[in-house]
Amino acid sequence: MNSDPALQALVDAVATTRAPGWLATGATMLTGSAKTQRQFGRVAEQLVRRSRKNRAPHTMAMISGSTRQDSYLLIWMSHLDGQGQADPRRFLRDYLEAKKHQMWMTRAAGFLVDARTAALTDVLFDNRAPGADPGLHALVERLALRPPARTPRSLPPPFAQRGR
Repeated sequence: MNSDPALQALVDAVATTRAPGWLATGATMLTGSAKTQRQFGRVAEQLVRRSRKNRAPHTMAMISGSTRQDSYLLIWMSHLDGQGQADPRRFLRDYLEAKKHQMWMTRAAGFLVDARTAALTDVLFDNRAPGADPGLHALVERLALRPPARTPRSLPPPFAQRGR
């Protein structure tokens, strides 16, 4: 297959889980441009490096698609056992649901990555139709998510991420 090797490894790991949404998620990531595939393939590695450096969990959300109907929210989260959230899977689930609601996306997937081994440990999927939901609105508020207008449009260059 002609795709980014790091992305192909992620898609293979997602497929191995057979978690709900694994096929749609893998297919969506593989349909992106070469640049987008490289970005998707490198996110976990970037978050793992950050977690190893400061011993804290990190998240990154990216949107793929050309229209709201075919758009997809992808969220990666690195975690270290005993650091940060008591239950990283629960935090990722809440974050995924809240961000999907905030952005009014039709589909979202989350990837939980162990920062010690860089292995994918869980895949979450949500394809519920967006709509008014007071509980999800309260979750957005509780998590203090940045409004979409204040969200960075792209990753800073690698040297900026390392503080150089």
